[in-house]
Amino acid sequence: PKPALRAMTFPFVTERLSRNRVLAWGKAPKRGTVRIQRRSGGGWQTIRRVRAGGRNSPFAVRLTLSGPANLRAVSRSATSLTWHQGG
Repeated sequence: PKPALRAMTFPFVTERLSRNRVLAWGKAPKRGTVRIQRRSGGGWQTIRRVRAGGRNSPFAVRLTLSGPANLRAVSRSATSLTWHQGG
């Protein structure tokens, strides 16, 4: 499948609010926990968990994050596209 399909089924966006604050928001494809992850070394590290009330439930969370980072959201077996957040 093309990346556009993943972006439509699991939208996830980040926006830098200040030097050390980032807003992450999206729509969870399934009910349950959404893990916000940051690329670290050779893998991904969960930096925050957010509860999604149901299918296509919107979620939003403010993160304390300085410097550049690659972020993604994971909900069960679904993974969003990766967003690069400049520092």
